[in-house]
Amino acid sequence: MKKLSPEEGYARYAFEYDDKEKYWDSFEHGCFDPYLKMIEGKEVLDAGAGTGRLSMKMLKAGANVTALDVSAEMLQKIQQKTGQIETVLADMEAMPFADNSFDFVFSSMAMVHLKKVDRFLDECYRIVKEGGLVCILNIHYRKPLILRDGQGATP
Repeated sequence: MKKLSPEEGYARYAFEYDDKEKYWDSFEHGCFDPYLKMIEGKEVLDAGAGTGRLSMKMLKAGANVTALDVSAEMLQKIQQKTGQIETVLADMEAMPFADNSFDFVFSSMAMVHLKKVDRFLDECYRIVKEGGLVCILNIHYRKPLILRDGQGATP
């Protein structure tokens, strides 16, 4: 089995990713729900947005949403769903935003792909406004989660 980089793997997996939306939601157990009530009219970043599962919830809650991901194919899925979310192709460890750009920075289940978590955290605190919030949900794997696309790839 060939192991792919996150960029390569999610480029291939993007077309099947939304088929498992309930599965991805099951990891969060509603953890973001209280924050969704706070974001109406706020500038919000979804870091590691994938196909926009969380971005769409934030948009529905009335936020001005920017979705960042390393996979152009994943971001295209967001663009197909709505034209109301700005998509940015970039690495979470070097985000192309000015200091103090966002009221909230959210990231769900993306840290597992980072080379340097501290760089990502530094970036989050650089781009969040004073008094803003950084909300991160991650899962710990004793055994890595294996995703298989129709071609047998694993991101």
